[in-house]
Amino acid sequence: MEVIIYIALFIIISGLIMVGTNILYDLAAAVIPIAAVIMVVVGIIVGFVVAIKNTFSVYKKVYVKKGK
Repeated sequence: MEVIIYIALFIIISGLIMVGTNILYDLAAAVIPIAAVIMVVVGIIVGFVVAIKNTFSVYKKVYVKKGK
């Protein structure tokens, strides 16, 4: 009788683990593409900001000191 209880308990716990794994997998499948898009957008914005900053600093070095 005790073995049957352990087997039933094992089956129930295994089912709960499978359900939890499936929920985590679905959650990850929904979150990872959104996170990837956000990272790409942030990368593009940072790249543009750095490029503009470098452009202005080089422009200032080349043209501001040229008149002196």
